[in-house]
Amino acid sequence: MRMKHNVDELKNWKTYLVSILKKIKENRDLFIYLIFFLIATALWFLNALRKEYVTNISYPIKYSNLPDDYILHGTTDDRLQLKIRAQGYSLLPYYFGKDEAPLFLSVSNFKLKSEGESQFAYVLSREYLNAVSSRLANNIELIEIFPDTLSVSLDKKQRKIVPVKHQSTFTYAAEYYPSGNVDIDPERIEVSGPSSIIDTLKFVELIPKDFGNLKDSIDEFVAIRPIKNVILNPEKVNLNLPIEPFTEKKISIPVLAINLPDSLKVRTFPAKINLSCRVPASKFNEIDDVLFHAVIDYDNFTGEGLPDKLKVRLLRQPKWINTVNYSPLFVECLFEKK
Repeated sequence: MRMKHNVDELKNWKTYLVSILKKIKENRDLFIYLIFFLIATALWFLNALRKEYVTNISYPIKYSNLPDDYILHGTTDDRLQLKIRAQGYSLLPYYFGKDEAPLFLSVSNFKLKSEGESQFAYVLSREYLNAVSSRLANNIELIEIFPDTLSVSLDKKQRKIVPVKHQSTFTYAAEYYPSGNVDIDPERIEVSGPSSIIDTLKFVELIPKDFGNLKDSIDEFVAIRPIKNVILNPEKVNLNLPIEPFTEKKISIPVLAINLPDSLKVRTFPAKINLSCRVPASKFNEIDDVLFHAVIDYDNFTGEGLPDKLKVRLLRQPKWINTVNYSPLFVECLFEKK
C-alpha cells in the first residue's frame, strides 16, 4: 500500500510540473521574463564574487607536545576565529564547509602559570599569525586572530594498574561448550590521567560483544571501552575462550565417609555410585574416578541412633566438566564399632 501511495505521489508531481512547463511555453512573455531573470541573477552573482569582503571564519586547532607528566584538563578551545579579507570567490569554499587540516599547537612552547594547585599554559594567538596565514589561500589576507590568548588547564598525570573486565555474552551451538574459562591477556593494564578520575577508577571494561552460535574457540583482540581524559595502555587486549564439542562419559566412583566418629567405621551399599557427565572431546580419556570426590557426611544425620541411609554429595569435580548426574542419591549404611 505504501509503495502504491509513493508511485501515485510521483505521478501527481509529474503531472503538476508538466502543467507548469506547458503554461510557461504557452505564455511567451513569461518565458522570456524567466530567461532574463536567470541571466541577471547569474551576472549579479558573478559581480558579487569579484568584490572584496571582510568576514570571520573558524580554523581547527589541536594541542600536542604536552609537558612531561601533564595532561589537558577541562574544556579547551578547539577552533580559532580568523578575521580575513578576500574576494567573494575565495571565501566561497569556506561557506560550503571546506575541511581544513588542524593546526597543531605545541603546549611545551606555551608559558606556564600556577594558581594554587592548578597549572595553566598560555600563549598569545598572534604568535601563530604567520603559521595560520601560510595555510590560507594566497589571495586571502589574515587580519586578526581571536581569542587573543589561548589558555589550557593542565593536571598532573596519575598512573595506576587496574584489572580488565568483560561484559560479553556467549551462546553455543548444540553439543558445544567452553572447555575452560574466559582468559584476558593482559588481565591488568596501566591507566593514566587526572587524579580526580584515576583515584576512583577500580577497573576498566571491554566493549561488550555478543558471541553467538559458537563452534570454534575465541581468540581475538577486543578494544577497551574508552574513558574521557584517560590514556589506556594498551587500548586492546586478547580475549580467549576455548570451545569444543562435548560428549558423554560414564564411570563409577567410590563413596567415602566424612566426619565419622573415631569409634565407628561404615560400609555403604552400593560402595560406588554411577556417574555420567558431559566432557570435552579432547579430555575424554582423561576422565578418572580420582577426579571426583563423592561423600556421605555423618554430621548431616540429626536423628537418634545410627542412620540407615545417608545422602551422597559430590564435593569435587573438574571445572571443565558439564552437566553431572549420578545415582543413587542415597546409599544404605552399615555401621560397625572399631
